[in-house]
Amino acid sequence: MGRFVTFHLVPGEHSFADEDFNGRSKKPLIIDVKDGGQYCVRLFAKVINLEIFGWWNNQIEEVPCQRAQPESVHLKPLDIKRVDPAVRAEFEGEMTFLGESQPQH
Repeated sequence: MGRFVTFHLVPGEHSFADEDFNGRSKKPLIIDVKDGGQYCVRLFAKVINLEIFGWWNNQIEEVPCQRAQPESVHLKPLDIKRVDPAVRAEFEGEMTFLGESQPQH
């Protein structure tokens, strides 16, 4: 909660997935990364049914970077130890957004 992470990915298809409350994989968000493109993905959870027992419904969605940038002003970088070791090579510790002159997706 309140964190961000930036990855530098090679062009091509990339899949972002999460698990549901029971540990089952949910349908992934697939993004075809173009060379020089920038893509913003929001991860969030909806808390469901707190009266009986608490559980959450994790969500992943692509959002326009023009919207994500102002929303991220108060976020802090995610600690690298919370990033899956399989993707740490692509991890970038700073929030980076492309300039206005470059394409944003």
